[in-house]
Amino acid sequence: MSNKQLFEKKAISEENNHQTYSTASTSRLLSSPVDKNTNIDTNSDKLALEDGAPNEPQSRMVSKYFFLLVKYIPVFLKEVFQLFDDTTERSHLVMTLQELVNRENKVRLRDNHVCKNNEPISDENEIKNMEPKSDSHTVYVERKGKFYKMKRSIFRKEQEMNMRQESTGLAGQLALYAKYLPSTYQDVVSAYILQHRYHNVSMIMQGFLSGLTVAEAVFAFNFANEELLLQGYRWMSLPVHVVFTICFTIGCISAYDRTHFYGWNLSSIRKTLSHSGIIGVVLWSMGLVATVVCIRFDESLAPIVEKPLLTEELLLYWRICSAVRAVCASSAWLLLALRPDCVYIVKGNIFKNYNINEYSST
Repeated sequence: MSNKQLFEKKAISEENNHQTYSTASTSRLLSSPVDKNTNIDTNSDKLALEDGAPNEPQSRMVSKYFFLLVKYIPVFLKEVFQLFDDTTERSHLVMTLQELVNRENKVRLRDNHVCKNNEPISDENEIKNMEPKSDSHTVYVERKGKFYKMKRSIFRKEQEMNMRQESTGLAGQLALYAKYLPSTYQDVVSAYILQHRYHNVSMIMQGFLSGLTVAEAVFAFNFANEELLLQGYRWMSLPVHVVFTICFTIGCISAYDRTHFYGWNLSSIRKTLSHSGIIGVVLWSMGLVATVVCIRFDESLAPIVEKPLLTEELLLYWRICSAVRAVCASSAWLLLALRPDCVYIVKGNIFKNYNINEYSST
């Protein structure tokens, strides 16, 4: 039999097998009962099931990749966050600097030994025995791109001050400076603390004083008559005078302290007069003078006087002084309230030029 006949016979047999498979599948479909309530998409469901069988390895691969992502994403994020962490970078810098210093000391010791004895060092233990003991009380602090030597105790105190700096005001910061700085600066810091508290108290007092003086001026011009003054205000005249005198004295001292005096030269005097604080000095001085002048009226109404003499001249005199006090106290307080940072001496950067190298010597 030739090759051509064998090939034709093989093709005929394959065609017969295909026809038998198609007839069998057709008969199977015809023999199976069809339910009327079934969905039209049954063939599509069967195709989906048949297609899902060979896709099982692909679904496993997807689940495997998802598991790997869930596992390694936190590690990746942790590495990313560490790139923006300054504390780890600074600690690495300090450790690197310490390693460089130790290595330099070892090289120096080796060179000194070779120069003296003309013998090389072969054992590392000999180098360790020759190394001086490192000072455990010394640390290296990085500031402005440079490393500075500082005692460990001073470094801890400075860290404590930095932690409390956000929650405390200027007085608290000055108190911390007075506690940790050398004795040379403690007297100066104590003076700054006292001055800062004095200005705070005087500012609160000036606000109350401006309201009281305005109220007294309104009372003096609208409600005060001879009968009311002799029966009611007589018992309050001296206490009111003492309170006003003390408050105006405190305000006048605070105004002088807030103003800087540049010198006795003509240009310096002009510069002093052009300073904004000189207006407060003038206002508080006028109010203090008006308060002191009112002593004549207040003594005439005092309870110690058996027969008080109240004339129209004294009443007009008291009303004018009350108006002057009200205008001066209110204007000075508004001037201070609009510029609460006009204190000349008290500053937040008192120790701005304080050399950090002095820490290591204290």
